[in-house]
Amino acid sequence: MQLRAQGDTKGGVRMSWNYRVVCEDGCYGLRAVYYSAVDGSVARWACEDCAPAAFDKECEGDTPPPDALRTELGQMLEALDKPILDECGDKLVERKAVT
Repeated sequence: MQLRAQGDTKGGVRMSWNYRVVCEDGCYGLRAVYYSAVDGSVARWACEDCAPAAFDKECEGDTPPPDALRTELGQMLEALDKPILDECGDKLVERKAVT
């Protein structure tokens, strides 16, 4: 997976991640977004949209593929409840809710 970086991402900084809806040039997709453990800001994000995937038990421990896919799809669905991120050049910007 190719990633884009935002801000200073040098060094071995620990990160968390989740799926988010990202809009690039009017096209919406689900992307993996990584956050700095220091301040929670976006550090990196996937260049391409994500598709759910699971592997055989031999590759991923004891979780059978259907359960692993169910978990991954659940994580992807959670992205629909978060604000949309707009890709603006080399930054992701949280879209403000319209009221």
